[in-house]
Amino acid sequence: MVNEIGFPGLSIGPFEISRVAFEIGPFTVHWYAIILIAAIIAGFVFALHEAKRMNIESDVIYDVVLWGLPSAVVGARLFYVIFSLDEMQGSILNIFKIWDGGLSIFGGLIGAVISTILYCRHKKIKVSLIFDICAIPLMIGQTIGRWGNFVNAEVYGQATNVLWRMSINGVEVHPLFLYESLLMLLGIAVLIFYKSKKRFDGEIFLIYIAWYGIVRGFLEGMRQDEFILRMFGLPISQIVAFVSAAVAIGLLIYCYLNQQKLNLTATKVYNKEAPSDDTEVVKVVPVEEAQLDETEEEQEKKEQVSEASHSEEGFSEGEEDISQETDN
Repeated sequence: MVNEIGFPGLSIGPFEISRVAFEIGPFTVHWYAIILIAAIIAGFVFALHEAKRMNIESDVIYDVVLWGLPSAVVGARLFYVIFSLDEMQGSILNIFKIWDGGLSIFGGLIGAVISTILYCRHKKIKVSLIFDICAIPLMIGQTIGRWGNFVNAEVYGQATNVLWRMSINGVEVHPLFLYESLLMLLGIAVLIFYKSKKRFDGEIFLIYIAWYGIVRGFLEGMRQDEFILRMFGLPISQIVAFVSAAVAIGLLIYCYLNQQKLNLTATKVYNKEAPSDDTEVVKVVPVEEAQLDETEEEQEKKEQVSEASHSEEGFSEGEEDISQETDN
């Protein structure tokens, strides 16, 4: 499918954009898929950088992505399908056609969050720290991923005559993909500046949820009705967006007010710059192993103290014997 897209107010276009990037034999590669892959790779690279900066093994990030990515795709598609059952009619295979669009970011977040929590609990890793590491990469993925809506000519806003309006096949509308992409880019800049000053683990992730919830909530209200998921006439994504933002803001305020009481702390950054290849990277150790190591260290200290005591006793006895011989 080919669409004619332009920005008439800025004297850009119109030009034709096909959803298909290229074909290899019987296989068709869509631009949407290429953009999503680029978004995933960019976010993944940044997550590895953050993990290295926090002295966390890269294997942890590989595992989180290994479990989180398929969970996110399943969650994103399932969320969309549940509220768009009329689009799935005709063939059950329509459920799997994600290259035509139809992935809900909220569904993807829910799927990824669940898988990450389960993984961290299994490995006894601090989940709030992993969430903080993944927050900015998620925003990077969203910033890039929204351009998939551009090439698919979908999820645009209501009709408008603003200077930066976008025309799709002759209809001039709000370029919502661009709004969200730029606003997420702004959020990335803010969090990159603030992350070294965070007050407790989990704060960065909560700020991200609050920011995205507010952004998405307002942009959802600007969408064309055909791109709004509804249940009983209510805009589901907009409700989820504002509720998630309210919950995140509420948790942030509660944590700020009760930080000492809750004993909330931020994991220290050992190096301001990313450590070099010869820098020792701290391994994430399960709680049971850490407790076992501490017990062994305590036992060694006790044995050392005991040996020192025996040595002192032997020395004292030797002094007494010498004293007795002298008296004789």
